Amino acid sequence: MQRYLIAIGLLASLSLSGCRAFPYFMQGNKHCELGRYAEAIAAFDEAIRQRPDFAEAYGNCGLVYYDLRRYEEAIAGFDEAVRLQPDDAQAYILRGAAQFGLERHEKAVVDFEAALALARAAGDDGLVADIEEMLEEAVRYP
Repeated sequence: MQRYLIAIGLLASLSLSGCRAFPYFMQGNKHCELGRYAEAIAAFDEAIRQRPDFAEAYGNCGLVYYDLRRYEEAIAGFDEAVRLQPDDAQAYILRGAAQFGLERHEKAVVDFEAALALARAAGDDGLVADIEEMLEEAVRYP
């Protein structure tokens, strides 16, 4: 999970001056690293309460639920991340993975295709290759 947690570098999009959500977000990340998932969810939920447009907090909360195989709750988090940052390929990838976990292969394909288009537009060849592998796997299933 740690490889997916959004690092401080992505927080550049946040206006951190006066952002009371940031410490909760960082606490959530730390709890994830320590395997304390209930505490991580609570911290991410508080970050979201403090800043309802905090896409990264929705995404990281979704990751916790994904790792717990609570895919419906993961999808809810990823839905919000996509709504708030529709140009974020990672949010589509993660939602697609959760859809795949629920054997909703057609929905997974749609998300992976959206992520692929974004990665291609960004010129991220490494991500394109990763998504193409996921897409290939997803289309094998009815």
